[in-house]
Amino acid sequence: WNGISFIDMPPIPPTAISDVMPSPDGSVVFMACLDATGIHSLWRGNGLPNPGGWELVHIRSAAQFTGGTSLIRLSPEYGTDSTLYWFDWMGTTNIRKSTSNGQIWSGRTAPAAVWDACVESADVLYVTDGGPGNVYPSTNGAWFFGLPVGPGIGAINDIAMAPSYPSLPVPGNILAAPAAAGPPCALSTDSAATWRPLLSPVAGATVVQIIADADYANNNTVYIGSATPGQGIYRYEIGTSSAWELIDAFPGYTTAWGVAVFARACTGLAMVEGTSILYGSW
Repeated sequence: WNGISFIDMPPIPPTAISDVMPSPDGSVVFMACLDATGIHSLWRGNGLPNPGGWELVHIRSAAQFTGGTSLIRLSPEYGTDSTLYWFDWMGTTNIRKSTSNGQIWSGRTAPAAVWDACVESADVLYVTDGGPGNVYPSTNGAWFFGLPVGPGIGAINDIAMAPSYPSLPVPGNILAAPAAAGPPCALSTDSAATWRPLLSPVAGATVVQIIADADYANNNTVYIGSATPGQGIYRYEIGTSSAWELIDAFPGYTTAWGVAVFARACTGLAMVEGTSILYGSW
């Protein structure tokens, strides 16, 4: 483990992983960790084909934050702009930004406690405050944010660009998914200024994860994963579908915690609670 820009710092053995985010081409991987004392650390490593070589690129001390988790978000054009954002503790307004592959960092302040975020480009990003149900846009690298706009779905669990990372998004196209059962997902095509619901929700779906197909610009397809045991991954084609189509269901004792899209395929992940067993759908 190699530290960068830290003097007389002992190795920091992380005990939990908060988030992992690869670069669009998979050559670099960032990993956010938490140790037993509550220290948040961010690591950069090699991706495929030679994974490893982890280096410590940022740290937030226990005196600043304790517990919690953090989020990593990369620009979809990371290969040319080297930009990433680290929301170093969910539930606070703290944002760290780097335009140098994690070598140099600057601080930003969100307009509300951040629950989730998505990045359109090096300078355009969106954050949501989760429970209050608002989305805030920024077009200047998180120096300033626009006024909050609610998609009208209550508490928000997840927001994503469309197409979703690592694909280049259609500018201004954002998806929002609800945290509770009942409300529908929502779509904005004007940078979160206005929103419209996406049909009726999947009955009983909670803590919904949402993502858009890599070919969304042509097929208008989005996917959701439900955290309700016994449900799974669903597909919906905006403007065509009359209902969410179940494309993979998980056993009754599993919970879907995320969905991801790569090379025009949907990948769903579910974990058996209390174990390390993962189920996939692609």
